[in-house]
Amino acid sequence: MDGEGIYTTEGITALSEGIKQSNITSLSLAGNNICFQGNMAGLDALIGAFKQMPQLASLNLADNALCDDGNMEGLNALIKAFKEMPNMSSLNLDDNNLCGVNKYGMGMFTTEGITALCDGIKQSKVSSLSLNNNQLCGLDKYGYGIYNIEGITALCQGIKQSKISTLSLDDNKLCGVNKYGEGMFTTEGITALCDGLKQSKVSSLSVQDNNLDESSKQLLREAAPNVTITC
Repeated sequence: MDGEGIYTTEGITALSEGIKQSNITSLSLAGNNICFQGNMAGLDALIGAFKQMPQLASLNLADNALCDDGNMEGLNALIKAFKEMPNMSSLNLDDNNLCGVNKYGMGMFTTEGITALCDGIKQSKVSSLSLNNNQLCGLDKYGYGIYNIEGITALCQGIKQSKISTLSLDDNKLCGVNKYGEGMFTTEGITALCDGLKQSKVSSLSVQDNNLDESSKQLLREAAPNVTITC
């Protein structure tokens, strides 16, 4: 989503008022650019509602600019709210620039968001986590940028101490190449992931659109023989 139009919180504020004290168990607000250019009013309204929704178990906030332009304020506010969302077990934060770099490669890579998220999840009931397309290895959707494994390594350290059993990391260029095979192939990201899986509760893993070769797939199978892996 490129943010064309005039930003307003009218819709999200009205929605937030409507769902307060409801019995909703599953909520998806994917693709709404809630924190566009660092705006917090809409997310603050939602979080106020979440705290009054004790039955909320599944939350999808994919593609909502939670870390727009490297601003982690939205993500940090959500993480802080985890403590007051006692039944949340499924969380989707796909496409939220959690490592500070957007899908077009703009921004400065950081592990601040991933580290904070892991710390928050450790103290929650979240068992299903989706982080597809979050540039965990610093490369944009075309595979351009500077590859590093700090993001995936931080995540893997975090899942070791969490309740995560279902994990989706699709389209994060874990092997350093894009869908056309362009780039420099490496198993560094997969090796880091293997290390994290060995000491985690993960039983289902999706790493689609990461261009794993057969040797990378075998590394995962050997490291996590009891995990269902979708490549």
